Amino acid sequence: MDKLKARLSEACKALNLRSDAEKISRSLADASDAIFPPALVLAGANGVGKATLIGRLFESFPDDFSLAVSHTSRPRAEGEVHGTSFNFVGREEMEAAVRDGRFVEVAEVDGELYGTAASAVSAIRSAGKICLLHIDLAGMEQLRSSGLECLSVWVSPPNSQALAA
Repeated sequence: MDKLKARLSEACKALNLRSDAEKISRSLADASDAIFPPALVLAGANGVGKATLIGRLFESFPDDFSLAVSHTSRPRAEGEVHGTSFNFVGREEMEAAVRDGRFVEVAEVDGELYGTAASAVSAIRSAGKICLLHIDLAGMEQLRSSGLECLSVWVSPPNSQALAA
């Protein structure tokens, strides 16, 4: 647990999240060894820099983090790779998986389903890595009620002008 606290503290400092590093360390101190390593959730509005932060985490700590690949019912777009960009499945298959409780969070956006499978989180954790989740506020609320032990970081712009840009 101490090793994970140190790694997350370093990651937060590298991303200039100094005030969050202490909160994360306190949260980890309270966490059970049974959930090591936890999921790290980066949530926030579109355009605030979640993907940029994830990229910086991978650059700084390539062996420590892995991104959970989301499932979606939407068709694959040009250049997207199944299993890397998303796991592309039919709507009926995804709806059945949702009914079976196989997702820790799911959302409908523009008539298509998107979600994070519990098995994706488990596989990353079993590999000894910290599972990164890149979600919105609704997804974060679902995670809290799912029972998944995770650390949540709300990403916001430094000011409203930065978000508008």
